[in-house]
Amino acid sequence: MYVAVKGGERAIDNAHRLLAHERRGNRGVPELTLSQISEQLSLAVDRVMSEGSLYDRELAALAIKQARGDLIEAIFLVRAFRATLPRFGATEAVDTGAMHVLRRISSTFKDIPGGQILGPTFDYTHRLLDPDLVEGFVPDEPAVAAASMVATPVLFAASETFLVPRLAREQAPAYDVIDAEQTPVIICGFGRFGQIVGRVLRMHGIAFTALERDPGQVAVVRRFGIKVYFGDPTRPDLLRAAGAEQAKLLIVALDDMDAVLRTVDMAKRQFPNLAILARARNRWYSHLLLDREVDGLVRDTFHSSLWLARMALVRLGIAEDAAERAVALFRDHDERTLLEQHAIYRDDQQLIQSQQQAAEELATLFEADRPS
Repeated sequence: MYVAVKGGERAIDNAHRLLAHERRGNRGVPELTLSQISEQLSLAVDRVMSEGSLYDRELAALAIKQARGDLIEAIFLVRAFRATLPRFGATEAVDTGAMHVLRRISSTFKDIPGGQILGPTFDYTHRLLDPDLVEGFVPDEPAVAAASMVATPVLFAASETFLVPRLAREQAPAYDVIDAEQTPVIICGFGRFGQIVGRVLRMHGIAFTALERDPGQVAVVRRFGIKVYFGDPTRPDLLRAAGAEQAKLLIVALDDMDAVLRTVDMAKRQFPNLAILARARNRWYSHLLLDREVDGLVRDTFHSSLWLARMALVRLGIAEDAAERAVALFRDHDERTLLEQHAIYRDDQQLIQSQQQAAEELATLFEADRPS
């Protein structure tokens, strides 16, 4: 709120003279020039131009000087000046090929094409005042000279055209040549899940071909003398080389559920006679696999959770046969509910209602099974 005061134009003029006096400061100190502000306070000039929406370094420097270094006031001054200019509705396109790249940073991609450039940044400087800047300080020449800055666009273009594709080729994974004999089973994904499946098959004398797309996991498994091939099972050529056309069973045990779905989709198209058993992370992915009509699926932690629940019941004094029966009751009911809900799993309202009904039904079953 403003309150009226006496004095009129004379008071305003005196206030302006006082402001000019305060702005000038000690007359014994040389006055700042616009070129000094433009060159040595370049970031302040850039900000005033940007937020003032007017590209004129001299005017921005003048506004900073007039505002005594208050950038917000300087921005208002530039905006007010811009409002007085005629508007023709014309603009000049920027020639990106002539731009000088001073800073190129990506927080999303570590290895962007052409590499990253820190440029003149405060990111890695210590937040300590530098006494060398008091006066007479002459900085060292930068490692990147102006001539190389002019050449930056050309260097980026050259790196993206020649260097980056070459590095990509060099870093591309060299998948193993699969020279295994024909086996009835192919296991895609030989981590903690696939290894257990493989060990049980081996105990029964059933040969299998294992594919793993994580090179680190391949190296660990091979240290124990287990033969596993480094390759991406989502690629049809690798599955074909592994014998998918003659195999009886494909077990998809990958950690990445998107890769599981891609592998199943590809196998269904390329090898329609191949039976498929798949790993599902949860109920949602179970439904997605049921959509694809796999021959069988197992939820990641379902059976291990039931086994732990059985152990908990026994530890709490429930007889082993009663604990076994309770776990079996829950398992059968949950698997039946999963199949019944498949037709409505994309309808949230119906699914919630069905889940509530299933919970009530399960409570009734447990109550009926409880000894009298």
